[in-house]
Amino acid sequence: MSNAGEGSASGGSYTVNVGSLAAGASKTFRFCLRTNTIQPLNVSATVTGDCSAPANTNCSINIYGVADIGTLVTDADGVVPLGDPHTYQVAVKNQGQIQLTNTRMVVTLPAGIQFISSPLGKLEGNKVVFNFGTVAPDQTVNSTLVVKGLTVGEHLVIGETTANEIKTPVRDDELTAFFEK
Repeated sequence: MSNAGEGSASGGSYTVNVGSLAAGASKTFRFCLRTNTIQPLNVSATVTGDCSAPANTNCSINIYGVADIGTLVTDADGVVPLGDPHTYQVAVKNQGQIQLTNTRMVVTLPAGIQFISSPLGKLEGNKVVFNFGTVAPDQTVNSTLVVKGLTVGEHLVIGETTANEIKTPVRDDELTAFFEK
């Protein structure tokens, strides 16, 4: 909790000495709160004075988090012999403050690369689809996919990740060169 120098914060309380106020007068105080949870925050205030009964008020503030996602499609070797199995690693990290739901990475395989296997990915045409579901803040989900090169040259593998809370799909590409043995 921070303020503009008019009061003091201690634990979960903020205390201000208002001083004297004329009848009908008011004074406004501002303070900033920081929380690590995404849930309603209940705030209460009590005013006491020498010649009046205490007055209380309560309010609830809705706290909203921000979604953010980091993705990775990578391989250990960027140059691979044709026909040899080649493994790509895929990773999605929730870098935001709220859960990501319906988290999905779609890896598009170009012509010249053939899918072999994946523990979590399912082949749909020339795409390998990873349905990671719900990803909690700071959580990283990983998987792999194994392919083999069918044609010589550079082949770009394109990963695109989406989640319900992210408006723009996140793209991560990996270039691999396949050569004759």
